[in-house]
Parts: sequence; C-alpha cells; structure tokens
Amino acid sequence: CDEDGNVLFYFNGQDIEDVSFAEMLNGSNINDDPAHIGYDLPQGAIVLPWPEHPDHYFLFHETLGTSWFGWGCYELRYSIIDMNGNNGLGEVIQRRRFLLYEPLTFGQLTATKHANGRDWWLLVNTRDSNLYYRYLLDPSGVRRMEDQVVGETVLAGVGQAVFSPDGTRYARFNTVSVEAGRFVDIYSFDRCSGLLSNPLKFQFDPNTLAGGAAISPNSRYLYIAYRLAVDQYDLQASDILASRQIVAEYDGFGDPFATTFNQIQLAPDGKIYGSAANGTNYLHIVHQPDLPGVACQVEQHAYRLPTKNAFSIPNFPNYRLGPIDGSPCDTLGLNNVPVALFRYATDTMDYREVVFHDLSYYEPEEWLWDFGDGNGSTDRHPTHTYTQDGLYEVCLTVSNVNGEHTLCRPVLIGTVSTDEPGQAAAVRVFPNPVQDRMVLEWGGETARFTLSDALGRLVMQGTLRKGNNAINLGRLPAGLYVYSIVQDGKAMSTGKIIKQ
Repeated sequence: CDEDGNVLFYFNGQDIEDVSFAEMLNGSNINDDPAHIGYDLPQGAIVLPWPEHPDHYFLFHETLGTSWFGWGCYELRYSIIDMNGNNGLGEVIQRRRFLLYEPLTFGQLTATKHANGRDWWLLVNTRDSNLYYRYLLDPSGVRRMEDQVVGETVLAGVGQAVFSPDGTRYARFNTVSVEAGRFVDIYSFDRCSGLLSNPLKFQFDPNTLAGGAAISPNSRYLYIAYRLAVDQYDLQASDILASRQIVAEYDGFGDPFATTFNQIQLAPDGKIYGSAANGTNYLHIVHQPDLPGVACQVEQHAYRLPTKNAFSIPNFPNYRLGPIDGSPCDTLGLNNVPVALFRYATDTMDYREVVFHDLSYYEPEEWLWDFGDGNGSTDRHPTHTYTQDGLYEVCLTVSNVNGEHTLCRPVLIGTVSTDEPGQAAAVRVFPNPVQDRMVLEWGGETARFTLSDALGRLVMQGTLRKGNNAINLGRLPAGLYVYSIVQDGKAMSTGKIIKQ
C-alpha cells in the first residue's frame, strides 16, 4: 500500500493501480472486476457537497467483490470531483480513496446534515451486526468518528436506508431471504453527536422480495415498498407497528413486465417516486406523502420514462436541511433564513381549481400567498378557485424570525386569447431550443422579464424593450426553463425555453 492506502502491485504481469482489496484477496482475473462495468448495488453510492469548498463534491461508494467471506461488499471508498475542472465540465481530482475494508451491508448509503447546518454525517453498517461506522464530512475532509454498537443485529439483505428530512429519524428496510422475510429497523438520531438511539425492530411475512424505504417531507410517515404493496407507518404514533396501513397494492399492470414495487425516494418536489422490480418504462408516485392512509394518493405506473429502468432510483439526502438553531452544536452563526418554493396542480374535474403545495425550506413559520387575482391565503398548502381564465402571477412569501423570502411564478388558467386586454403584445422566442444566446421579440412597451428553472427558482431577470431583446443563457445548465413577462403588475405572457 502507498501512504494513502491505495494498493499497488503487479497482477498477471501488469502493473495495476488501485486494484480493490477484494480482487487482490480472491486473485480473480482483472477483466472480471465489476468496476469495469459498474456495481449492481442498490443505494451503493451517494454524492455530498464538500463544506466550504464551492463546486467540490465527495462521491462515496461501496464496491462488490469476493474474499474469504464470499461474494459481497467489503470496501468503502470516495472520490472528489471539482466541477470547475476540465473547462467547467468537471474533473475527478482524487479517485477511489480508501476508507474502510470490512464485510458491509449491501449498499444502503445515506447521509444527513450535522446540527451546525454545514457538515455531513454518513453511517455505514457492517454485515449481520449492530455495529455502525460513523463518518463526518467537514471542511478538512472526511473523518472517521467513534464506532457505535446499538440495538439488535441487523441482518444483511437487499433494501434501503433513509434519514427523515429533518434528520431526527433513521430507518432501514431489509429483505433477507424468501424464508426469513423482511425487517424494518427504526432509530432516533442526534444530529449533534451523530449517535443512534431508541432502536425498534419488527419483522414481517416471509416470501417477500426486495423493496425500499422513504420518509415524508414532514418527517412523520415512513413508507415501505415491497414488491406487491406499499405500507405507511406513523413515526409519531405511540405504537409505530400498530399504525401500519397498506396504502397501495400491486394492480397487475405490466408493459411488458410487471410494474411491481421496489426502491422509493423522496424528491425535491415533495413527492415520493418509486421504481419497479422489473425492466419497465414506469415510475410510481406518492403524490401527497404528508397525508395519512390512502389520502397520500399512491399512483401506480404514473410516470412514463423515455427508456426502460430496472430496480434503480436516484439516491440523495436532504440537501436543504439547515442548522438546529439554538442547539449546543449551532456554533457557526448560520441561521435558517427561509427560501420560498412551491408547486401547483389543477383539479382534474375543475381546471380553475388549483392546489398549491408549499416546498419552502430552512424552517419557514409563516406563509402568505398572493394568487394574482386580488385573493390570498395564509395556509401552508392552500386550494384556490379562479373565477375566470387568465394568466396570473402567484407569489408566495415565507418568513420566520430570521427573515423572509418571496417567489413569484406565472400560473395559466385555461386558455388566454390574444385579443384580451393586456395580451395583445406579440411574443416570439428564437431559437428554441437554445444553446447560448436567444432573442425575445416583444411587441409591447417596457416590461419586466423573469426566467425560472423547472423547480420555480428565479435564475434571471431584467427589462424588456419593444423589439428584439438579446438574452445570454450561456451560464445556465441545460434543462427546462419558464419565462414570464410582467407589465404594470400584470402577467402578460409566459412560455417554456429548452436550454441545450
């Protein structure tokens, strides 16, 4: 080994750099190394931003291989990516650095923010044990903290681990075997010390195949997906096991293979998405995961993908978690200044009825909605019915003792005729899709122009003049954007722009 722990030796007469320990112990052919084709390992990698190192990211991952213990996971490694390198395309500046060699559980890498709102906790469980390795990622790099032994043995299987969005709970789902069945382990977590406590374990029916776990945005409901059904548990109930409700059962759909349930993941839009346990073009969606029972609205094979996907789902923690204000570990002077964010959907029976869903983060305490038609609300997730079709600028202001933030988005109700007052000015955007520069041709008088990304975050704003307006999008990443033109406080036009 060199001083960084990387293995350097001759293999079949060839000098191989950074060959895995498992490969060395087994003596297998280098061409059989899974690293050459990727590791088929659910939740086997996770990306965390390096605190106080802008545009630098740690990629943690386990590896698959064979040793005297048999086939399995034995290594925890990391790489560092500098997104400013390679002319802005990103560059790996440290590759596959060694952290740990032990028989590990299969994947289930997950993380949560430290109570200081800057650093990250990463937990790794050893196979068939109750031993957890604890790592802290801070500005100095990744450090191994004191190991913890807690609760009963966690039998290794295929499944998923998850922290609650607020970081106070840690849960794991494991399908051990057809005979043994599936296990759920739930713990309390201290974001300050990084320690688990209050372990709870329960076992369910045998003959259950793989699945996954996710927790609702309000950190109250735990969802367990397992091939033929999805369960919901209330983490605030005095008896969590007794709170179990089956919120979905496989409906028999297949195209061409069965779209049974597998891994699930809470997404930034506040919904939970789930993969199928076969190669299909579909994802399942839990539309209202903060609501109890079937009110959570599980829609099976709801989202059609452009290509087939088997088993996998993106793995990421809650990047929007701030400090625990006033805690002993709140030592960095960071405050939870809220950021406004929301999504909306129209009712399928009445298109003028709009359901707004708050996605704001950094602990907002008050919500103030302006629906753009002279009405408003202080509810967190309001429903509003418009009396006539039109283009409305909806604004949400969120606040707490540390500050406030406002986000405005255009909402189109029905169809708007260009003959209506305020809509006569012509708008033309070209080219669309665009790579760097576009031209917005505006037929009206001076107006305000805003551009938001697909999550509703403002990325650009400026003033439009009558005629052709050149707009440079070269600094923006590829994706879908929505523009809005507002004149004298009235939304005049909105549209979509695709950045290539």
